[in-house]
Amino acid sequence: MANLPGVSFLVPVYNKALHLPAVLRQIARQTGDYPRQYVFVDDESNDGSLAIVRELTADWDNTVIHGQSNKGSAGATNACIALADQPYIKFVDADDLIADAATETLLRALHGSDACLAYGRVTHYGDES
Repeated sequence: MANLPGVSFLVPVYNKALHLPAVLRQIARQTGDYPRQYVFVDDESNDGSLAIVRELTADWDNTVIHGQSNKGSAGATNACIALADQPYIKFVDADDLIADAATETLLRALHGSDACLAYGRVTHYGDES
């Protein structure tokens, strides 16, 4: 997978403290050999989410953590996009768990094609109530 373009993982965060440790673990477990950037925009969480992101990503390379006044989901997502510096972006909601090879699989699908977008299947699990 050498010479693959990089990916900016974009994570808008708002009051997701409960989910963040697992989400960050899965982002860190992404397989493949490609440049990575991690962008977290905290949208004025009041549950300690920003502190959790800072603590659990302290030793990650190429990480941007930005706090902003509350602008809603679209505002946080747009801020993430503005901070991205890699040719591809991967949106990861702050309560999403992505499979270990998810990003690598999507990059392989894009590599050598004329596609500009790749997406995978979504599986819901757990009790939503």
